[in-house]
Amino acid sequence: MPVNKFGRNPRTNIAAAAHTTIRIVETLNKDENLLLNVGTDANRTLGCEDLTEGKTFTLSLGDEQNKIIHTKGRGVQLITSDILEISSSNNNSIFKTGELDGFAIKNLPDPTNDSDAATMGYVKQMSRQQTTLEHRIVEGFIPNAPYTDIVLMQVDQQHPVVMNIYVECVNEEWMDVTCAGFIEYFKNFKLFIDTDRLICRFTSTGSTFNTSRKYKIICM
Repeated sequence: MPVNKFGRNPRTNIAAAAHTTIRIVETLNKDENLLLNVGTDANRTLGCEDLTEGKTFTLSLGDEQNKIIHTKGRGVQLITSDILEISSSNNNSIFKTGELDGFAIKNLPDPTNDSDAATMGYVKQMSRQQTTLEHRIVEGFIPNAPYTDIVLMQVDQQHPVVMNIYVECVNEEWMDVTCAGFIEYFKNFKLFIDTDRLICRFTSTGSTFNTSRKYKIICM
């Protein structure tokens, strides 16, 4: 049962001592709880506040293997013999570590800054988006228009990708624009990025390239 054990001295008045610091001078029985009421005060303090250098305050949590320790000048140490878990008021695990569980921080929001942690769900979502991007194919036509800036696709320079670009030379026969033979079809063929656009430009086309040609860009 809850009890007050604040020095059962005939001269001590519990009500009068409500706004002062008082000491527990009796040992609680094993079937008694110690509860502190805040009453009309804004704060109630429980602990030790007069440690000097090198001295230690220990709060035991059931036995010697589970406790909170503070040695003046050496920080705070939390010791546990088994699992350490931090949960929200609705019992959702936020942080958990232990021999069987390893180490885990759970229920984090999606990161917004470079230094934020990311959950497995967020990483998988980004991975799926990256996979989609890696397999993206852009198709169109390159017109027979020498000395013209021809826009092939929009690009995001903040998220660069590797691109393979092919042009259809004959029906369903495609040639990589970087191969040596491609110059026979497009003279001085150049690729460059202008702000957010991938652009090609050439000076002339081969005799068999007098019409528009299909192109295909595979983003990886």
